[in-house]
Formats: sequence, structure tokens, C-alpha cells
Amino acid sequence: MSYIKITLLFAFSVICINGFSQEFDASKMVLQLSSARSMAFADFDKDGNMDVVSIGDLSAKIGYNKGESGFDVIDLDTENGGVTVITLDFENDGDIDIVTGDFNQMVYYKNEGTDGFSSKVIESVYNVDVFENIERLDVLDYNNDGLVDIVGVNFTSSGLFVIKNLGGGNFDSGTTVYNPGEQFSHVKSVDFNGDGYQDIVSSTYTNIILSLNQKDGTFESDVIISDSGINPEAFDVGDIDSDGDFDIILANTGKDISVFFNNGGSFNNSEIVSETNDQFMYVTTADIDGDDDLDIASASWDGKVTYYLNSKGAFGEQVVLTDQFQNAFEVDFSDINKDGKPDLVALAVGSGEIDWFENISKPVVLGTYLQKISVYPTLFDNKITLTSANRDLSNYKIYDLNGVLHLNGDLSSNQAIIDTQNLLQQVYIIEVSSFQHAERYVVVKRGN
Repeated sequence: MSYIKITLLFAFSVICINGFSQEFDASKMVLQLSSARSMAFADFDKDGNMDVVSIGDLSAKIGYNKGESGFDVIDLDTENGGVTVITLDFENDGDIDIVTGDFNQMVYYKNEGTDGFSSKVIESVYNVDVFENIERLDVLDYNNDGLVDIVGVNFTSSGLFVIKNLGGGNFDSGTTVYNPGEQFSHVKSVDFNGDGYQDIVSSTYTNIILSLNQKDGTFESDVIISDSGINPEAFDVGDIDSDGDFDIILANTGKDISVFFNNGGSFNNSEIVSETNDQFMYVTTADIDGDDDLDIASASWDGKVTYYLNSKGAFGEQVVLTDQFQNAFEVDFSDINKDGKPDLVALAVGSGEIDWFENISKPVVLGTYLQKISVYPTLFDNKITLTSANRDLSNYKIYDLNGVLHLNGDLSSNQAIIDTQNLLQQVYIIEVSSFQHAERYVVVKRGN
């Protein structure tokens, strides 16, 4: 299993997405924060809408999504601000918490429900090497104990590290996983080899490193991409060519966006998606147009927010949503308006704005046979029931919003019960097929 780059957890009604043609509306501002550096999404107040938290150099804010009335923005009490933020339920109490990192510490914000957030510095045994010059964070359960741990990289010092979640809002002092003596830029967690344990992909400005989970609390790290032509400020992981394995998408600042295809564990085959020499700062993926291919979006320091449509592994030209987004620094996909389509959200350091671009594409029928399929419940715990009204089901697939496949299987009757107890708490898309027809539904795994 893997986590999407920025964790989502919110509840909403089932929506059938039979594919859709791509189109974005004009941007709408969510919030504004001085020197905004990072953002993350979650349903903090459990109203079924996805909220936004952003961290800047000296402050942090939460935008509570109130649907058609927009966002109610409040300050998150912080002394030092930060450069990276992640969200998930770290205490398994059903509330989504926040962790931020800055240049010399990490802070845990516990969601106290109607009382807001309480905070404490993560420093069980203060580890200067781990907590110095934090660049990026992500979440993973590396020891499969049911508690969400933290993985991060440093701009200097200890390189790649993990911090174990001890439960009850407590964390250990951190352990270095890999330290090549280089500056790191980005990190992602993903079950790369499909063994049920989450691995880590990280980047320096010259290499991409895969750290395979050894199932004993340790990792084995190897450089999988080393190319003098890369300069990755950020990357994403996804199955770009739909061959069942993870490819690596690089944002090479000042040069290009490129995809390194995974061919049996070898990454010798690559494709340049955009050679525009933009100051690329961030890259992310989602199926924008509903054609079952992962598309790419990017943010550039020179003010561009762009995307690239994927057609069976071949990309179209760069489409510019805006070139006036001052010092664009992050971009991500999320379903802001709960219509089942990935909207695009962008963050700019210069203006401090977080804006979202609504995906207003029209539904397109993928199959030729109208099928009545039900998925219950859409807010699920340990199982999902699939039922077809008039024809046997043939198979199902469960993806996260980053396009990563978590569960799949063949079916041979008009009803099936899917065991979902090993899925993490986040939003998924379940695709159910029957005859020459496929339907997709948005479902949410809630806390146990």
C-alpha cells in the first residue's frame, strides 16, 4: 500500500465517474499566508468537505471548506512556522492530526475536535542530526503496527530518516535510513515491490534512491536512477504506462519534466514530457480526463501552473493554467467540491496564495451497456459490498487518488464482499466492471 503525497480523509456521497473529458475553470483563492511553503488536505472537522492546512516561514493557517460559501480561514498556533506539512490520524482516534517540519524541529498538532489543535515538539530524545534542516516529510507505517510513522529528508545532515510512532501522540527520536552526504530534495512512501510493506523513494539533486523495507524495521537503499542530466527538485511515483509497476516522474528544475519507466526494476528508458527550461519546483499526478492514464501537473518558480495529458504513455503539449502565479512552489490534486473529479490546487511562495482550479470536465461513457451497480457503504471500515442488478460482475480495482492500485480481483457473480481491513484511512476510487462496462465510485476508509 502507499499513501498519496498529501493525505486526504473526508466523507461524501457515492459518485459514479464514467470517465470525463478534461477542462479546468478559472482559479479561486482558498487562503493567503505570508511566505507559504507547503500545504496538505484533510477533513479536520468531519463535515464531509476537504479542508486545507498551509505552513509558511513564520505562521500557519487552516482553511475550513464550507462548500458553496467558500473557506473559513483560521490561524494555527505556531511559533516558528515551517517548510513542510503532513496530515493523518496519528493516534487512531478518528481525528486527523497535523505534523510540520522546519529547519530545526518537528511539531505535532493533535486534533482536539471542537477545541481546535494542541501542539508539542517531537523530541523524545532530541536528535540534532535528524531534526536539522528538514526539507520534506511523508507518512508511512513502516513496521505494519497500525500506527502511522513519519519519513523525511534533510537538506543537509542526516539525509533520509524515519520516526516511529509510539502511540498516544508520542514519537521516537528518529533513525537515519540513508546518508550519502548529499543534499536531499524530496521523499515519497510506496509499497514498491508489492510485499505488503511500505518502501521509500527519495531524491538528491543527482540521484533517485529506493530504500526497500526489510520487514524488520530496517531498509536497504540503492540508487536506481543516476543521470548527469537530472536535477530533481521534486518527483512523483505512479504507473504512467499502465504496465503494473511504478514509474518515476521528475521535475528537473531549470530543465524539464521527465519520466523514467520501470522495466523489471531497471529505469534505463526515459521520456521527456516538457523541455521548456521552466524553474520546475513540484510535480504530481492524477487522472485528469478520466481515460485511466495518469496525467501530470507541475508548478514553476517562474509563475507557471501547468499540466500534461497522458495518452497510453505518450504526453501532449504543456497546457498553461496560469503564468502569473508568483513563485509557484507546490501543486496537487484533490476533490475540493466533491464531484469525484480531481481539482488542481496550487501554492505560491511570492504571493502566499493557495488557489484551486475546478475540474469542470463533462462525463463520458466508457462502456456501451448501461449497468446498475451499487457499492455499499461508501464510508467503510473493513468491507465493501458490490452488487449488480442485472449482470454478473467481472472484476474490481481499488486505487488511491494518486493512481496507485491497492486491491484488485476477479468476480463471477452479481454480488461480492471485498475485505478492506488492510487499507489505510484515506480516499479511494473503486472501479467495478461487468460485461463491457466499468463504473468508478469514490469511497472513504474511516478509522477503526
